[in-house]
Amino acid sequence: MYQLLLVDDEHSIVDSLSLTISWGKVGVTNIFKAYSAYEALDILKKNSIDIVITDIRMPGMSGIELIEEINKNWKHIKCVLLSGFDDFSYAQQAIKFGASDYLLKPVKDEELMNTVKQQVKSLDVESENNTLYQPPTLHQLLDSGLFDRVEKKLASIFNELNTESFSSKEYLYEVFYSITSAFIYIAHKHGKHLSYMIEDDIQKISRTKDFTPEELKSWTFDSLEKIKNVVINEQNDTRFPIIRQVHTFIEENLDKDVSLQKIADHVFLHPVYLSKIYKMETGEGISEFIYKTRMKYASKFLLNSNRKIIDIGTAVGYQNTSYFIRVFKDFFGVTPHEYRNASYKNNVK
Repeated sequence: MYQLLLVDDEHSIVDSLSLTISWGKVGVTNIFKAYSAYEALDILKKNSIDIVITDIRMPGMSGIELIEEINKNWKHIKCVLLSGFDDFSYAQQAIKFGASDYLLKPVKDEELMNTVKQQVKSLDVESENNTLYQPPTLHQLLDSGLFDRVEKKLASIFNELNTESFSSKEYLYEVFYSITSAFIYIAHKHGKHLSYMIEDDIQKISRTKDFTPEELKSWTFDSLEKIKNVVINEQNDTRFPIIRQVHTFIEENLDKDVSLQKIADHVFLHPVYLSKIYKMETGEGISEFIYKTRMKYASKFLLNSNRKIIDIGTAVGYQNTSYFIRVFKDFFGVTPHEYRNASYKNNVK
């Protein structure tokens, strides 16, 4: 759902549109109001706006000048101009400076709703093509230990930052917060603070308000390498040989019965005791590790082989293909078929 800003120096028009249009029906949740272009810019700086509907003639700064400013700083925003003049030159100027549509006053409710609906559809398509939010997410990939896939996804995200559609400062901050959120999540999953895992390097980037895409990229990959080293070192820690035995047994028997009882028999421990010490040492249950391991190997088989989905499901312990597809989608946000196809497309780019 999206946020929309109405801009017009005629208060009655802004207030009327905000109250009489059924915005929720076209995918808009919040309406902001501005009675000048300058007030609109203040709102844009403080809020995440997706669509702007503005009058063309206003004192001080015109709607066209406002759209030009929006196009410089918030390229993702869809702008619609309202005008009381049926002048083609206005329409040409509007399109030149980034307007998505141009409507004549007095605009009918149905016409305005249809126009906003089109902008929402356009935003939906752009969102689907946005690597940052495409499943599997950074959280999901980090959680499953697929560091090679994390690196590829991050590379795609930073490639997008070099394109006009994703070059705004606002989106750069959005990428930063999404990446740090994913890093903090995996640090806490391992019972640590992110500052410990990356040696306080978060201060280097967070204190610099005007960091560039290249600076963020360098910090991101340096931090990822440090996180990966901590995770791998923990997995190889010789203080917990019993944990390594459990992991090895699970990985070697994914296609078989890897119940708690079977694992406990293998390491000669009582199931209850094994479950307790495993949780204490790793911070997660054995069943959670089995699930993540199955998903990790399913991901690798999908990307590195031509095996059928039914065979991959069987190889990681799922005899029922429909169930395998469902749990895979629960974990990665996409079906195995979509996961494989998305990877192929990214590699072709």
